Amino acid sequence: MFKKAITAVLVVGLGLLVLGTQVNAITLRYVTGASEHSLASKAWVKVYEERNPGVKIVFERLPYQGLKDKFLIDFISETAEIDIGHLPYGWLQPFALGGWLEPLDGYIGNPRFPDIDWDDFAEPFVKQSTVRGQVLAMPTQADYMFLWYREDLFKDPVYKAEFRAKYGRELKVPEYWDEFADVAEFFTRDTDADGRIDLYGTVLMLEKAEGGGAATAHFYPLLWCYGGRRLDENYRPMFNREPGVKAAKMLKRLFSFNPADSIGYATHKATTFFGEGKAAMLMSWPYVGAYVADPVRSKIVGKVGVALIPRDIEQWTVVGGWGEFINKHSKHKDEAYRLLAHINSKEGVKFRCTYVEKEGGLPCTNPVRISVAKDPEVIEKYIGFKMMAKAAPTGMVPETLPENFEMGLIITEELHRVLLEDKDPKQALDAAMIKVYELMKEGGYYK
Repeated sequence: MFKKAITAVLVVGLGLLVLGTQVNAITLRYVTGASEHSLASKAWVKVYEERNPGVKIVFERLPYQGLKDKFLIDFISETAEIDIGHLPYGWLQPFALGGWLEPLDGYIGNPRFPDIDWDDFAEPFVKQSTVRGQVLAMPTQADYMFLWYREDLFKDPVYKAEFRAKYGRELKVPEYWDEFADVAEFFTRDTDADGRIDLYGTVLMLEKAEGGGAATAHFYPLLWCYGGRRLDENYRPMFNREPGVKAAKMLKRLFSFNPADSIGYATHKATTFFGEGKAAMLMSWPYVGAYVADPVRSKIVGKVGVALIPRDIEQWTVVGGWGEFINKHSKHKDEAYRLLAHINSKEGVKFRCTYVEKEGGLPCTNPVRISVAKDPEVIEKYIGFKMMAKAAPTGMVPETLPENFEMGLIITEELHRVLLEDKDPKQALDAAMIKVYELMKEGGYYK
């Protein structure tokens, strides 16, 4: 009887201990977009839970269109339902302006937390993670804009002969912007003689909302390649000078060889259009390669190549990417940082860059770490990874400022007037320059 009583006490005690562990367990809520690369993060987060049984992670994938509002509602109401968020860098600056993000400087290099080897993150993504001297995000997804093109069209002997007869040179993947415009013009046609264009030379991303204006992802590299810059060293706008006018004129020319409703296209719509076989070329991000290789979504499987975007007197491509932040109002900031360190450790980045959701699929996470980007096991996984090494020296990041989003909207609005209302490019950029000057003046950049 005595032994049974002792046993009963032990069982109850252990039950209470287990119950106590469950009650005291930390729950972190991680919110991200419903993209392919978030699937790799979700799989790696499960590994963290297995290694840390005292931590439960609610991993929520939301449609991209509602993601920003989800963050803003939580920030403004200060409910702290979200501990960690995954966001495109274009949103980081306005969130920083609201004071909603926890600075990570006190964690990086702190012996109380995992050593993440911060110097191993590629410089463009460290730069984008830093706003006014504070690190407000941890780099998690690398993006460089590439030129994706239909290999089958460029190799077609009929097209090659027709192009040679019309332009007096060989049809090839364009290296310069003037060549790109000619090739875009050439491929824009009615292929089935029904009186409607069904193949366009290119498809552009021109939506006003994405990242402060998707059109700037085309305008900025054009501006840079023509030798211009957005702001000078004193933060005064200079995009309305000759290189900017040339860039706007080229964008207008390219718009003629692209579907008119692309004025409302962001990344996904443009990629879908290209994947349906309706355009010969697309300037977009590395994930396009995985999309067009998926037979469920793509009609051009095995027909796509990738190259650097065109150049002029200089060669630059725009660098994007995603980062992970900790909510300023989170009640579990230390544990949230430990999760970020796990996700973006060398081990974690390599896992995510080689992870595929289903057999025969392709990785969708691009390496933000220098060591992982050079890893042969990673490079051989995906054509986009090979191109990233070539694109890295040409990658440029606009100044990381809280005003970036609004600045992008201002420039995009005027570019839309050039494209849709035939407004003179110089007048449009001058109008944008005045608005940007006032924006920067209000931000305290000028004495």
